[in-house]
Amino acid sequence: MSLEDRKNNILYYEAAEKIVRDWIDENAVSHCFENGKGDVTLKDSVTEIGIGAFEECWDLISVVIPDSVTKIEGGAFFKCYALTSVRIPDSVTEIGDDAFRNCYSMKSLFIPKALTTIGRDVFRYCAGLESIIVDENNPKYDSRDNCNALIETKTNILLKGCMNTVVPEYVTKIERNAFESCPGLKSINLPDTVSEIGHRAFVGCEALASVNIPNSVKKIEALAFGWCSSLKSIILPESLTDMASSVFEGCTGLESITVDGNNPKYDSRDNCNALIETKTNILLKGCMNTVIPDSVTEIAEDAFCHNTNISTIIIPDSVTKIGSMAFGYCQSLKSVVIPDSVTEVESHVFEGCDSLTSVKIGKSVKKVGRSAFLRCSNLTSIDIPDSVTEIGDYAFFECDKLSDETKKKISEIIKRNLEA
Repeated sequence: MSLEDRKNNILYYEAAEKIVRDWIDENAVSHCFENGKGDVTLKDSVTEIGIGAFEECWDLISVVIPDSVTKIEGGAFFKCYALTSVRIPDSVTEIGDDAFRNCYSMKSLFIPKALTTIGRDVFRYCAGLESIIVDENNPKYDSRDNCNALIETKTNILLKGCMNTVVPEYVTKIERNAFESCPGLKSINLPDTVSEIGHRAFVGCEALASVNIPNSVKKIEALAFGWCSSLKSIILPESLTDMASSVFEGCTGLESITVDGNNPKYDSRDNCNALIETKTNILLKGCMNTVIPDSVTEIAEDAFCHNTNISTIIIPDSVTKIGSMAFGYCQSLKSVVIPDSVTEVESHVFEGCDSLTSVKIGKSVKKVGRSAFLRCSNLTSIDIPDSVTEIGDYAFFECDKLSDETKKKISEIIKRNLEA
């Protein structure tokens, strides 16, 4: 590579027909742009960009791909964090898995007419995307109605969205990871043609404050809205009958949860601000304003997990089971009474509740599970009844403020259990 090329901020890769990672590494031009701006132009001799060819080229800013290239293989530009501009020519017919994954700075995406094979997670974590345009002559994909989204034409599945996406009519599904970690997305309005929202579809959209779920959605997969910390309220429609318990995990800003009164599977009875499975009376998801109804028999795993706004909670006598991590990392929770109706404090239930100072365990509890109160560092008072005969590993690990008397009782129970 000549000094003149460096001064012009252009790097010419003149390898064989296929650019591969080893060739770039050997020629020492992929990771360092000491005298340039990270602009790369590929020569017309290149027909393929190989697996991981430019992976982790952190200073790479722009790439000009010639019309001779027909294939971009998996991970080709993976973790090119500074890449803002890339031209995908009309000659490209295939892009492999993860090809542009974690290209955080990419602003726009143009899908040419010949591109008919797009692999898995190709544009995942491209958080800076502002526009998505598909050539109108592409036979497989489209961006109808200037919607700023990538849609599979035949199935009407929205594969990839961005901060400026307007979901058009006739879209039937929001695909897995479609909007994942899109920091600029503030609201989304789904048309009444959408029937399914995929796994992690909106996970990590921290600015998402408003979402409309129409009365056509039947299924919402795991973590679809996970860690959308700005989401204040959610209304679940009558049509929704299949929903993973972790759909709203980490939505610490949730103030209200409402289920349509005609929904056959779920409810939010007595204006409780919770999601309850009607047939089983299991509380699946709560929020900062939840009042647990006295008809609830079980609090599901992760139901309140990571809710940092809950300071108090009343668990009614109707509850017989509290699932693992149900209140894990509720870092504002100060006190809790476990009713006599509960027979076991399951593993990790109150893990990481570092503001928890007082716990009363009901008289029917026989077992305190593994890591049940792990890292409850301010726990000073806990009433352990004589009914408790088993305490799991790390149940009170790093609960250093417990009295010597309480620590002794815990040790004695563990010792008796080991001897038995």
